[in-house]
Amino acid sequence: MNIKLFPLYLLFILCSAKAFSQLTKSEEELIAPSLSMSHDLDYSLELNLKGLGGTREQLPFWLYHNQRGRISENTYGSAWVSGKKALFFSRNSYLIIGAGILYDQGSDKGVQIDELFAHYQNSWMFATLGRKQQKEYYNGLSSTNNSIFWSLNARPMPGIRIGTTKPLFFSGNEGFGAEGSWNEYLMGNDRFVKGAKTHYKELRLVYRKGSWEVKGGLQHIVQWSGNSPRHGDLHGGFEDYLRVIFGLEGTEYTEGEINTVLGNVLGGYEAYVSKEFRDFKLQFIYNHLFEDASGQRLGNTPDGRYGLYYENNEKERLINSVIYEFYYTEHQSHTTTGVHKYDRYFSHGLYRSGWTYEGRVIGSPFFTPDPGGEGFLNNKFKAHHLGIGGEWPNLIHTIPYKLLLSYARNDGTYALRYRPKQNVYSGLLDVGLLRTSIDLNVQAGIELNNTASPKFGAGLHLVYKLL
Repeated sequence: MNIKLFPLYLLFILCSAKAFSQLTKSEEELIAPSLSMSHDLDYSLELNLKGLGGTREQLPFWLYHNQRGRISENTYGSAWVSGKKALFFSRNSYLIIGAGILYDQGSDKGVQIDELFAHYQNSWMFATLGRKQQKEYYNGLSSTNNSIFWSLNARPMPGIRIGTTKPLFFSGNEGFGAEGSWNEYLMGNDRFVKGAKTHYKELRLVYRKGSWEVKGGLQHIVQWSGNSPRHGDLHGGFEDYLRVIFGLEGTEYTEGEINTVLGNVLGGYEAYVSKEFRDFKLQFIYNHLFEDASGQRLGNTPDGRYGLYYENNEKERLINSVIYEFYYTEHQSHTTTGVHKYDRYFSHGLYRSGWTYEGRVIGSPFFTPDPGGEGFLNNKFKAHHLGIGGEWPNLIHTIPYKLLLSYARNDGTYALRYRPKQNVYSGLLDVGLLRTSIDLNVQAGIELNNTASPKFGAGLHLVYKLL
């Protein structure tokens, strides 16, 4: 659906992504020794082998969701290899060039490009060109990583990203500041509207005082351009791009669409409140989402993601981090006044594949896309998610683990309800048995659904690193 947000979008041109470095764990391991001058290697090579199995042909929920698009629902074997090279211009300024290939036995795509990118970063900004895997947040315990709109569920889209690596304060390192990003992606041809593009920008205002930090901001996402089998070539020129940026109406109206802003627009408000204590830190998380004017004025409240994250400063603890998340998407502006009701989150009449990439939802995996590429089967639900991470003490070395437990009550969509509603319980236990030149993780998963047979599964993940 579409929305008219011109007054709000003007704010986005003032700043350019996340208040973090945007580096994955392997990239942080690559540059950290070089920055401390502990050795001379400025390249890395990583080989991953993963074997999976279960009591049914389909894996349990968390064994294949949020796996960066590397594991499919019916995968029993997957392998990927990546190489990265770092070029240092100064202690805080460097370029990372990376490439990787992926083979997923459960996919019919054969060998795919897992990553292919150039990433520049200094002490305050970054720029990325190509297809690059996202950074993992919250110690990998979140059900959707850093936002309800962007999880680790799908392969990364190729594109351009420019943004800040940390909040930029008006004076010193406290008081008021801002952070943000500007992103352009290509969505490929494996979708209803082939060649569609995604424009994504975000801006957060930040206030930091002592051990407190408060952030609040906006996200603006637009799918636009491409070739529709029904309408032919869609708006894709420079003038249309400017209209996309500012949320303006298209030069023509699309048949059957009530909203008239160009493209398929998503948006959301964000709020984060963090407090650092002597031994740990806490963060409150809130993600709102909207697809039209009613949601923009909070007519779909209480829909969104609510969370609380705890992290201890000491990593070698039985429990060093915990996250709880609650999702609610059942309102969808159904009681609001006006024409903008029943928001159909992540779906769209013209861009029928909706908020998916290569058939996988880009946002929270609790949203269920139609396998046929025609919108979503489930976007009306409430879900609870608990993630626990830590390191089990051992005589030789600690054993890292993470435990994911989720419950979702799925109601389908407003147009087509599930009868009966689905009550889905999902769990994953991931334990790192070896941490030497070779890492070995064992996984066990479960999925219980009142409308289907139980699913049980297990897996082995072997990682060899040359660093």
